[in-house]
Amino acid sequence: MFRGKVLIIVNVASQCGLTNSNYTQFKELLDKYKSQGLEVAAFPCNQFGGEEPACELDIKNFVTDKFNFEPDLYAKVDVNGDNADPLFRYLKKEQVLHFYLFSVCTGRA
Repeated sequence: MFRGKVLIIVNVASQCGLTNSNYTQFKELLDKYKSQGLEVAAFPCNQFGGEEPACELDIKNFVTDKFNFEPDLYAKVDVNGDNADPLFRYLKKEQVLHFYLFSVCTGRA
């Protein structure tokens, strides 16, 4: 699905103070670079202050209605702790700080 793409993997929360700026920036990046292979994979997470209490459908509708775009939005996950999603456990192996935006370049097929 993402072979040959540059992929930004990010955990998101609709009620986070950074929501407006983050989704606006993701939309701008996609508008500019999607044709060159950029994708955004957004994983809702409710682990940080309960800032993502909504279900996946409500989250998708919120992003689509408010920001006028549809990122690849996945099921709600944990990104920390014993129940962390395997993708985030893998990505965080080399993590030094607590805030990251993961960018994955998969190369060309």
